[in-house]
Order: sequence, then C-alpha cells, then structure tokens
Amino acid sequence: MIMILYFTKKKFKTSENNIYSKLLIVSVISLISEIAITFIPADDNSILFLFSLRFYLVCCIMWLSYFVEYVFVITRNDVQKRKIDYKNNYKKLYMCFCCFVSVVIIGAFILPINFYNTDTMKYSYGASVNTVFALTGLYMIIMITYIFKNKTNLKKKGYIPIFIFIFLMLIVAVVQKINPGLLLSNFTFALVTVLMYHTIENPDIRMMKELTYSKNLAEESKQRTINALNEISKKLYSSLEKTVVLGHKKINNKDSNAIYEELKKIQKQSVKLTDEISGMIDLAKINSGELEISEEKYDLNVMIEKIKQLMYLERGNKKISLLIDSSDKVNSISILYGDSNLVSQAVIKLFSYLIDIIKIGNVRIIIDNIITARLCRLKFHFIIASNDSINDFIFKEPHIHYLDGQKYLNGQLRLDGSYNNIDYATIQKLMEILNAKIDVKQNIETVDIILSIDQKLMSSFSILSNSPLNKDVKIKYVDLSQKRVLVVDDNKAKIKELLLLLKPYKLNIDIALSIDEMKEYLNSDKTYDLILIDDIIPSVDIETYQQLPKRINMGAEYDIKTVIMINDVDKENQLIECGYCGTIVKPITKANIDDMLKKNLK
Repeated sequence: MIMILYFTKKKFKTSENNIYSKLLIVSVISLISEIAITFIPADDNSILFLFSLRFYLVCCIMWLSYFVEYVFVITRNDVQKRKIDYKNNYKKLYMCFCCFVSVVIIGAFILPINFYNTDTMKYSYGASVNTVFALTGLYMIIMITYIFKNKTNLKKKGYIPIFIFIFLMLIVAVVQKINPGLLLSNFTFALVTVLMYHTIENPDIRMMKELTYSKNLAEESKQRTINALNEISKKLYSSLEKTVVLGHKKINNKDSNAIYEELKKIQKQSVKLTDEISGMIDLAKINSGELEISEEKYDLNVMIEKIKQLMYLERGNKKISLLIDSSDKVNSISILYGDSNLVSQAVIKLFSYLIDIIKIGNVRIIIDNIITARLCRLKFHFIIASNDSINDFIFKEPHIHYLDGQKYLNGQLRLDGSYNNIDYATIQKLMEILNAKIDVKQNIETVDIILSIDQKLMSSFSILSNSPLNKDVKIKYVDLSQKRVLVVDDNKAKIKELLLLLKPYKLNIDIALSIDEMKEYLNSDKTYDLILIDDIIPSVDIETYQQLPKRINMGAEYDIKTVIMINDVDKENQLIECGYCGTIVKPITKANIDDMLKKNLK
C-alpha cells in the first residue's frame, strides 16, 4: 500500500527520497524472499532453499546499508540535506562504503550457513548469518555516533525512524537470543519503512508550506511598504508646503540680511526635501531587491563631516541638543574601503529614527573605531538621556552586569514595526546589507545605542589591486631589485598609483617632475636601465617628445631603454619610429606594467 502511494506521487529529486525509494523496493523483495523460504522445503542439500536463505540475508544487508545512507543524509543540516549529492560530494567515502558492502554480500554468499529444523523451532545459523549480525551491530554504532554528533537537531521528525529502529533492533536481539526461531528482522524493516513515509519530506506538504510562507511574506512586505509610503507622503506634502510658503513670502528686497536668511531657510528646506525623496527612492530599491553594496576607497574624515552636516539638517527645529565628537583613533585613519553612501545612510536613518522617538532632550554622538588586522569596525555611539520614550524601544530582559560599582544593562534596540516611517523600513534592510548590528548599554542616567559597521582597512596597493581594471589579473612577480628606473611625470597622483603598481618588483625608482629634473638625474653618477615618461607634461611639445630618446642616450652616453605612457594608441607606431623601446596605453594597469617590464628588463 505504501509503495503504491509513494511511487504514484510526483517526488522531488533529493537524496532522501532516492534512498527511501530503494528501501521500499528492498523491503518488498525481502518480504517475498522470506515467504519463499517458508514454502520451500527445508533441506540442507537443496540448492534452491540455500540460495533463498542467502538471498534473504543479502536483502537484509542491502536494507541496512541503505538505511545507514539515509541516516548519513538526514543528519546533515537543512540546506545540505536538500542539495547534497553524497555520491559526488563524498565520492571517496561512498566508494569505500560500496566496496565494504560488496565484500559483506560476497561473504554472505560464500561463508558457511546451517539450518536448524525441528518440530518446535526452525532457524539458520553459521558464519554467513553471524556476518549479518555483526554488520547490524556496526551500523547501530555508526547511527548512534551520528545522533550524538547532531544532538541539537534531535527534535526533528526525520530522527524518529532512527530511534525506533535502534530500539526495535535491541528488542529483536534480546528476543532472538531467547528464541532464535522468531524472525522479527523483516517485521522491523517493514515497520520502520512505513513510518519513514510519514517523516520524509512530503512534496505536497512542502509546496503548500512554501506557498503559504511566500504569501504571508509578500502580504507583510506589502503592508509595511504601504504604511511607510503613507508616512513618506505626509512628510513630502509637509516639506513641499513649507517650500511653497517660503517661495511666496514677501521680504524687503533692499534688506540683504533678510534675503540671506530666507535663502538659508529655502536651502535647508530644499536639502530636507531632497533627502526625503532620496529616502523614498531607497525604499523602492529595498523592496525591489536592487539596493546593493558598491565598494570603493573613501576618505573617512570626509564621510564623517558629511554625516555631521546631515545630522544637523535632520535635527532641523526639533528641541534636540546635539553634540558630535570623533575620537583620536578615527581622526588618525584616512582611507577605508567599503560603501560610504550606505554607511552614511544607516547612521542618518538611525539618528532620525531615534530623535523622532525622544522628541526632546540631549543627544551626544561619539564616533569611534576598533582595528583588528585588515578590519576597521566603525562604532557610532548615540548617547541619550534615559527616558520613558527611549526605554520603550529596548528589550525588556537585557543582560545585567556591574562596572565600577554601577549597574549596567546590555540589550538590543527593538526597531518596532508599529512605529511606521521610512527610517524603520530602511534601517532594517541597511543592517542586513552592511552586516551591521545595534547594541544597547544602559545605566540609570543614559542609554548608549551603538551602531557597529565593519569596513575594510586596506593598503593603497590592495585598493588599487581590487579596482575593476586589476581585480581579475594574476601576476607572477619577478625580483627586479638590481634594476634602476627613472619615472618622468608632473602628475603626483598618477605617480603615486604607478609606484604602487611597481612596488612588488622591488625596483630602485627615482622621480623627475619635469624634463629639467630628468636631465639632472641623467647627469648624476646614477645609471638607469629604464625611463618611463608620460606623454602629457607642461612645456614639452610634440617635437621635443620625438627627439627625447636620442637626446637621452646622447646625454647619458649609454643606451637607456625609454618607454612612453600614452593616451592615444594611434601614436604608438610613430613614437616607436622616434626611438622609444615601447609604449604603455593608459590607464596603467598591473597587466600592461608587467608586460612592459618583462619585455624591457629581462
């Protein structure tokens, strides 16, 4: 009955279902073989009887082996269990297991087997039967080991057949020890197989659950979006109304101070309106799943200044006393790698959310950081005077600890969905995208809400290497520490990038910011293997560039390879004819630098 029900339904192609199909088939074959043994006359010399007996033992071995495979799959975590292809993912282990089972099956066929037959009792015994008993004991040890390794998942229904199998097999062992004639193994296999039908992943139930979950998620998301958009529309209407009123306000055209003040008000209102419209766009991106991290290098101090300005604008006319400080550790950091726009948004949205809660009071913001290896954890402390408004947004059962005799509460900020506004919806998504977290430290007087965001602390070379031009380029760097190179360029920023790209080669490099400086280096006691010169240097015309290779060699009185960095690839052949050993087409990358050095500094 179970076999008909199972094989007539459409099934998901998972390892769990695949193994269960085999267990069902083996269970039915094992049952048929046991019935055949009963009807075939019991005779030690009967080939058909002995074959039926050995075939039954093989069915037991196969069922037990498939069940061990089932235990292996079911004890994986949920993601692995659905995706695992254990025959490929654990290929070596599976091959060893197959070889082991094959040896046991061969043993069951060739080892001696005897049959005890009296009027009161019938049973088989011998080395062949003992092999199956030993295998059963070994498999039970393996199952118990897997159970203990995954004891945190014991409540899952997939473990029920395993527990019942172990329990029943222990009973079978005791019963058959007392009365060997009672054959209960096949009964145990059949019972466990039937039970598994109700514990394996049912396709109909799974699909129904997934559809229900998706529907509830979509409705919840839709309602949150509607509530947030309603709040936004009120804010936008209010901001637009204020902007219109400011635009129609009558002022004295001759009073420059009055005009200046009104312009400042219009400017602030425009910035606020722009921020609200930007927030609306961000919310639309969030709900469409389009908001992603766009990492690049940025100046931390510039970002902090931007955050400070936005905070003062966000505060507006609210009765909030605001003080913003940065620690010395933050001021000592210049460049970080990450998404400065998303970081700024997260900080401003949280600030806006908090001041909307407290309405009135003092807010002190301290920007700090912790550096570990290549990671910089930015910490934004929002220190607020403890009051009923903010206390309602902290979990009721935080952890209590004592420091310097004072009682502190450590908890988490509850971003309450009932407080519908754009900041709530945006903060949740930003926390997820940035992998950020919000902690709370509270004492009697203040609440310290800490926003922690991890950013990469990278060397300038690492930032350059991770740029789109260099990211996928793999270079096998060679040691050129015996070579000397002269770089001629007036653009200090470009020189800095070029030096970073040349750094792994350990070259001896001098810098000339003009042709005159280049001449000074060439007239000195130093000798050079290569000169890298830029094609855009003020006061150097086309004719001078064309004559440079000859002048360089004449002035130095020895051959120097000269390579020119160009913007226009069409000039390449013309410049080669003038005596240049090669060209590098801008932008300068790891690939074209490496190619040029290998050609000219072998």
